[in-house]
Amino acid sequence: MAGANVFRAGTFYQAGGWVFWDVLRPENCIVVELHDEHFKRLVVEVADPAESLRLVQQALAVSRG
Repeated sequence: MAGANVFRAGTFYQAGGWVFWDVLRPENCIVVELHDEHFKRLVVEVADPAESLRLVQQALAVSRG
C-alpha cells in the first residue's frame, strides 16, 4: 500500500480469493498466507512485524512437528 496512514479494514475479494485487511500503517503490517481456509490471506498491522513473523514461524514449526 502506497502512502502513510492509509486505513484499510474489512474483507475484500482480491486476486481470486477473500482477503482480510486491518492496516493503518503499512510499514507495520504482515501478510499471512493461508491454505484450505475461507480467507486466502490476512493483512494485519502489528506492533513489531519482525517479532510477529518470528512467532508465527515458531508456531508453524511446532504444529508441523
